[in-house]
Amino acid sequence: MFGMLREAKEDKHRLEFRLTTPFYRSHERIDPAKVFRRIRRGRRCPFLYLIALSEKAGELMTIYSADELGASVYEGQRFIVCGIGRGRRRTLFLLEQMITDMYKDEKSIDVAHYFTF
Repeated sequence: MFGMLREAKEDKHRLEFRLTTPFYRSHERIDPAKVFRRIRRGRRCPFLYLIALSEKAGELMTIYSADELGASVYEGQRFIVCGIGRGRRRTLFLLEQMITDMYKDEKSIDVAHYFTF
């Protein structure tokens, strides 16, 4: 009985998360698997932001609040996550670092080529 409840709780928000290589995080202690599990269960993840590859034309990446992803609007969506930051300022710094590294390595801003998943 309790196992069934746990499964139902985890399936509340059917979101799919995939990590890219390289993967960035603002703190070494941030465990992506734990963050994704909390989001799927609909639990709060205060001050955590996910940087995902954007599916919209003309955009490189999108920043999502981890708490925002618990909304039913995102149900069934797939996110290709390339970074997790704690706090808005650190997340923006992390995004800047990603773009700088990408430009240094590739000499261009080609997200699809730089990040593999």
